[in-house]
Order: sequence, then structure tokens, then C-alpha cells
Amino acid sequence: MASEAEGMGKVSRGMRYVFALASVVFLAVLAISPVKDLRREWKRYRHRYARYALTRPDTKRLLAN
Repeated sequence: MASEAEGMGKVSRGMRYVFALASVVFLAVLAISPVKDLRREWKRYRHRYARYALTRPDTKRLLAN
């Protein structure tokens, strides 16, 4: 019984490598997501529209959305 209790909680070397690899992959995905959001194609059009809307007399209504 005592030897079974000592063995609980021990993780094999292979499982540690799998966990480390999965952690690195998840970290990479989390790092890539904000970068992709910053480089969205539609943001350029939104900025152009905002500049256009500022030249109009009904600016508040145009920029409400």
C-alpha cells in the first residue's frame, strides 16, 4: 500500500514532454491571435470611412454605428 501511494502523482517523462509541447503550442496561438486582429483588412476601410464622415455635416449620425 505504501508503494502505491508513493507512485501517485508521478508523471512519466513522455507525458512531461507532451505537456510542454502543448503549452508552447497554446502560447503561440494566444500570441498570434491579437496580432492577426491588429492586421485586419477591414480596419483600413473603417478608418477611411471615419475620416470621410468627419467632413460631413451629419457626422454624429454617420459615426453612431
